[in-house]
Amino acid sequence: MPANHYKYEFVDFDGATYVKAKYPVIIFNGMQLPLGAISIDYCASGNFFEDIDDAMSLWFWRFTICVGYYAKSEESRVVIHHADMLKSLILGDKERVREIITGKSSSSDEADQTLVWWLDTLDIMLESAANTSMSFWTGILDIATAKSRGY
Repeated sequence: MPANHYKYEFVDFDGATYVKAKYPVIIFNGMQLPLGAISIDYCASGNFFEDIDDAMSLWFWRFTICVGYYAKSEESRVVIHHADMLKSLILGDKERVREIITGKSSSSDEADQTLVWWLDTLDIMLESAANTSMSFWTGILDIATAKSRGY
């Protein structure tokens, strides 16, 4: 397993294994997103794509920065719109995105893992949002706390 700057550990809760992280994990529509979801706003910034849509960049910044005790919400059609746009951008220039990540991390293994986390995050968001009119998310340091709060 590659080195991980998230400093996570695994914890058991309700018969399943989850991650307890140094930084918040995002619970989206009741599902824990991959650890790298908390940094997906960086991918949606001008650091990766020069002609990035400002509304999408702002949406992902709010998505990650506004995680906390209270759940946030958005119409699922808006979630789908932004997640689909970002996924298309990543897949359209995947090698360049990987190279930028590699330049910011200590190894290509970390870059590969981050790219997988971001794409998995977008896939989970797209699939989950497609099944509901509203999407909800929160950030929490562990899933047990999130579940105890009803997320």
